[in-house]
Amino acid sequence: VTSLDELLEANNGAPVQTAARETPSLVSFTARVGAPLAPLFRDEETLIAQGRMTALALGLQSYDVILNPYPLSGAAGLGLGLMPWLVSGATLVQHQPFEYGTYVRQLKEQEATIIAAPSPVLAALHDDGVFADPACHLRAAARVWSMPELAESRNFDCGKLPLFDVYPLGDLVSVVRNNSQPLT
Repeated sequence: VTSLDELLEANNGAPVQTAARETPSLVSFTARVGAPLAPLFRDEETLIAQGRMTALALGLQSYDVILNPYPLSGAAGLGLGLMPWLVSGATLVQHQPFEYGTYVRQLKEQEATIIAAPSPVLAALHDDGVFADPACHLRAAARVWSMPELAESRNFDCGKLPLFDVYPLGDLVSVVRNNSQPLT
């Protein structure tokens, strides 16, 4: 961990100008049945746009604590963890590999305010009373679906906890929508 205070003070808080990047910021690979391994090239603007979209949709603030159970090497981990953390200044807590009891403990001990998890995990958190627990500091939760057409919503009451639906599309992009908004 390196403090950025000196850089910010030396630059009086003004944006740092950098040369245009001629190479991709990220190269990942995707594999499909019956197709060769294919590289995916992502530039800074694409990655930052994904982070900003998620941060804006969830209303992320610098005081938020994101509990992310997804690997940072995939669409969900980058789109819901790494990039929103980088653009919002929130705290990112990683949870891998997934283990429900440890996840619940981290959610409470780390005072997570934002989580994203598959719908069955959120349903289990609801059924186990985690959302109603005074040790739970969540202010929003996101249900991650594999594909929009498979998003059969299970209605459960989370009290005042807003629910968002997240649809990872392709290999590095996801859409975050408030659950009260119909998908069109």
